[in-house]
Order: sequence, then C-alpha cells, then structure tokens
Amino acid sequence: MNATHKSSAQASAQASSGNTHAAASGNMHAAAQPTAAEPAAAHPAGQPNTAESAAAQPTPSQQLSTRQLIGWLTGITKPVHGPLLISALCRAVQILADIAMFALAGYAAVAAVVGVVDPETGAGSTATGTGDGSFGFSWWIVAGIAACAVLKALFRYLEQFTGHYVAFRALEILRTYVFSKLWPKAPAVVIRQKSGDILASLTRDVDRIEVFYAHTVAPLAVAYLLTPALIIIGGITCGWKILAGAAICLLVSLCIIPYLGFSSSLRATEKLLGARADLTQHVTDTLYGMDEVLAFARAAERAEEMDEIGGQVSRHARPARFANAQRTGLNTILSAAGTISVLALGAGTVPAPCLAALALAVLRSFELPRSIEEATAALDASLAAARRLYDISQEPAAVTDGPKELGAGTAEFPQATPVSAREAELITGPAIDVENLSFTYAGAPAPVLQDVTLHVPAGGRAVILGRSGSGKSTLLHLLVRYFDPENGQICLDGEPLTQFTLDSLRRNVVEVSQRNQLLAGTIADNLRLGAPQATSAEIWQALEIAGLAAEVREMPQGVDTKVGGQGGHGRPTGYALSGGQVQRLSLARAILMRPRVLLLDEFASSLNPDLEAQIRAQLAEALPGLTIVEVSHRPEAAAGADVVAHMDRGHLCVTAQ
Repeated sequence: MNATHKSSAQASAQASSGNTHAAASGNMHAAAQPTAAEPAAAHPAGQPNTAESAAAQPTPSQQLSTRQLIGWLTGITKPVHGPLLISALCRAVQILADIAMFALAGYAAVAAVVGVVDPETGAGSTATGTGDGSFGFSWWIVAGIAACAVLKALFRYLEQFTGHYVAFRALEILRTYVFSKLWPKAPAVVIRQKSGDILASLTRDVDRIEVFYAHTVAPLAVAYLLTPALIIIGGITCGWKILAGAAICLLVSLCIIPYLGFSSSLRATEKLLGARADLTQHVTDTLYGMDEVLAFARAAERAEEMDEIGGQVSRHARPARFANAQRTGLNTILSAAGTISVLALGAGTVPAPCLAALALAVLRSFELPRSIEEATAALDASLAAARRLYDISQEPAAVTDGPKELGAGTAEFPQATPVSAREAELITGPAIDVENLSFTYAGAPAPVLQDVTLHVPAGGRAVILGRSGSGKSTLLHLLVRYFDPENGQICLDGEPLTQFTLDSLRRNVVEVSQRNQLLAGTIADNLRLGAPQATSAEIWQALEIAGLAAEVREMPQGVDTKVGGQGGHGRPTGYALSGGQVQRLSLARAILMRPRVLLLDEFASSLNPDLEAQIRAQLAEALPGLTIVEVSHRPEAAAGADVVAHMDRGHLCVTAQ
C-alpha cells in the first residue's frame, strides 16, 4: 500500500491518508495516484470527504434483498457447489449416526439395569435379554453404538474437510473476483473509496464470508430437510401423542428462534463492519503518517480518536451479541422442554429403555435447529461483509473501453547501436493534442484543470513546470485516462483517447510516478511486471538507460536480489533500496514495456540534478522516437524540451514551443 500524506494544516484532523496504489489494466504500470496536495487544492476537504459523501447515498447493495445477495454470492462461486453438496450429505449422515448412537446408548444403559418390561402387561425380559423374547440388553447394541461412533467421526471429518475446502476455494474465487473488478477502476476507485475500506473488504470481509460456506449452507440445508423428516418418521413409528410436545418445540426452534432479532442484528453488524473499516483506516493513516503525527504532537489526539472509534465498534457489536444470547437461551429451554415432554407423555405406556432411547433421540435432534442458531449468529456478519464486497465490486468505473486498439510501440527493443542505425526500427510516438480541457474531482467544489490546451509533436518532449497542487499530476492521469474530463478532449494522432481500449492505451501510454510500489520479490520480478517476456539482456539495457545498472551489479545477487515487501514496522523484508533507486527501477520497468508515450511525474525528485540530467540524455539517445510528457517543479528539467509550459492553479500557459 502507498501512503499519500496530508498537509500540516490537515494534520490536526487526520495526520495522513493512505491510498491504495494499483495499476489500471491487465499489465502492470508504473502508475501514480493523485498526490495529497492536488485533491486538497481541488477541494480543501480532501479525498476522504468524497468517500463520506458517497457513503451518505444509498449503496447498490441496499437495493438488494437478502435472497438476491445470496444469489449473487453463490453465482460467483458456482465451482464449489459440487463439494458443498457432498459436505451437506456428510453432515446428514453424521447427524443421523449421532442420534442413533445416543438412542442406542440410552436404550442399552436402561435395559442393562431394569430390563425391558411392558408397563401395561408386565411382560418383558430381564436385564440380560432373556424371558419372553423381548429384546433386552445385548452386546450387539454395544457394537452398534461403536459402529455409530466410528461412522459419526468419519463423516464429521469428511463434512469438515469438504466444508473447509469449499470455504477456502470460495475465498480464492471471491478475492480474485473482487480484485479483478477493482483493478480496471484504479486509481479512481481509491479516490472514491477509503483505502481502509478497500483493505478491510479484500481481507477481513472476504474472510467473514468463509463462515457462510463452511458453517452456514450445509447446516441450514440439512436442518430444514432432516428435522421435518425425523418428526414425521418419529410420529409414525412412536405415535404422535408421545411426540406432540417435542415436535412443537422442534418446529419453533427451527422456524422461529433463528430469526429473532436477525434483522436488527444484520443492520447493527453492517454498522459494525463500517466502524471496523474506519478503525482500520485510522490505524493505517496513523502508521503511515507517524512522522507527521509526532511532528505536530498529535499522538494523544490520535489515540483518543482511536478509542472513540473502538467504542463505536463495541456499541455496534452489542445488538448481535444480545440477540445471539437470546436465541441460545430459548433453544436450551425448548430442547429441555421437548425432552421432558417425551418422558412425561411416554411414562407408563412405553418400556423404560425405549423411552430413554426416544428421549435422547429427541434431545440430539435439537442439534439440527441449534446449528441454524449458530449459523445465523455468524450469518449476519457474513451477509454484511457480502454487501460491502458487492458495493466495492460494483463501484462504477470512471472510464470504459473504446472500440479501437492503439498500435504497438517499438518494433524491437533498443540495442546499443548508434541512434542513426536504429531510427528506422523505431515507431515514432504519437502527437498529443489537449484541447480546452477542464476537470473536477468528484465532490470537489472547484475544478482542478480549466481550459487547458497543449500540443506535443510526435516524438517530442514536453515539460510542464509548476508548484505542488497546481494540477500537473492530474493532467498526466487524464493522459493515461484514469479519468475522463468534463469538457474538452485529448487526442493521440488526432484520435480521441476514448476511442481506444484501456488495455491497449495503457500498454502504450505508461506513467512513472514520484511514489512507486515494489512487490516482494527480486529486482527482475519487479521489472517484469509490465513485460513478463523480457529477456535478461533487455532488463540490463533498461537498467542502463535508467542509470541503475552499476548499482544493481554491486548488489548481493544482481537482478536476483530480493527487494520490497513489508516487514516489521513497515521496513522492507528484502534489500532496502533508496528512494532514488526505487524511482529509477520504476523508470526501467516502464522502459521495458516499450511504450509510445512516457509520462514522467517528478520521476527524479529523489536524485541529484547531475544524475537526473544524465538519465534524460540516456533516455533521449536510447528512445529518440518516444513522445515524453514530464512534470516537474525544477526549472532545469526544461532543458532541451520541445515544449515548455507552466501550470498554475489549473491553468496552463505554454512558454516555449
């Protein structure tokens, strides 16, 4: 995760803002997000208020019934339905074995003590099973108990195995699905959504849905099918008079108790998950902005805010816990009442061992509705999490595909030969025309860009100068089409950007940000994110152009040196790269993608001016046909540029062309 920090003026309310950094197509880009300063300039309330205003509006999931939500969830996870059916069948067998085991045990225990005597006639058997032929205690019953125990254990294991296979496979499918929905919407989605919300949804919310598959679907299906079947079979074989009370208690426990307080619990749990996401956001902001928190002496204030959010979490958790306690207590009373009613109604009419067996069978049958109670206790959290996932995955895309493919970049990767010998092999980058462009971030009171016009010749280099927050980075984001402008248009060789598919556009128009994320892996792995087929020679050539090859050669394993990853206290788990090395590595990654347009957003802000100038010269020599648009606050960046412009408060003034 990247963190973009707020200004000191905002630190009193919230020290920093963490934003998810993501690529916007099937290929990895060296993509940048809007800096903290730019959205603040567009709307002083900052990005989080955009998410808050969106949260005040009805969400897509609120328009779905619970049945529709479950239908959406199960529609995504169709591959696990077969194993889920096996899990339900195994559960049914193990519950029947459990009931039979306890019934046989009760029968055997009483028969061993008193024998089997008909209360009405007095005829029966002794405790050893002798007499008039009635069945008393027998070691065969003990064998039956043992067989039921083994059967129960075996099918319990199979139920748990298949259930958790289904659950973890479903989690894999859900995470892949949600990420695939978020991926094309980045980085716009992290401006509309809080990064803490996205993090919580991709991790904890998906984890909560595990309960739905592992401990909800099979118990619900088995309980609603098996309980009525057992009542009917018991009534036919043992008499409805004896089982009347137990049947009523079972049906109440099955059909009424699980839903007591369910709606209020679900609403409270949705608020609970929102509060937990706020807590995650708060902790994320505090950790990433710890320097600012300490610098402005806001540690105590941040701790108080965290306590307040923690209190909200506790308050929202109470209704669900109270409802769960109510259901547990009522089910305990009903199971006791049902068992006692069997003993009371059967006393004097049914032999004692048979009555004991029937009472224990009824008692164990209450495990079926009790499993619904346990499932509903976790179901509210699962459904609330599913609603949050639905909202994030259905977040509308800021941009959509056009009908055309943008042509490929260089025919061959640049070789170490004179420029004149390579010019014929290079496809010249397109001309860029920005016409009367205006753009406003969602929820912002004022536009970030106003009536911007710019022409960059094919294969030319344009440099846009300006202070932080003037709108420079936003213009680059529009060039790579992270957003579409309200007014005006951007064209490549006369074709509007909206005519191109996003994937082809972002393969050919690549942005290198001031802040970049390295994944846990080797240097080569990180370089190949945008060009998986890149050879070792191409990797070294890209590193040479980016001015990083000499330093990589001195590293422990060269390009196989592990970098990136988050260890303790946010420190990398691999080789620690400096900020300038990370920026140059990101530039090399972009070069490997062989783009036609390269967008540089303060790409050398951590480098000294001499090294920055050297990299620009190497880039111009290696890729002379590349169209480059660079934004910087350093005036020396404009040296040798074909177009120089200044950005001030969203207005662009071309000063040299």
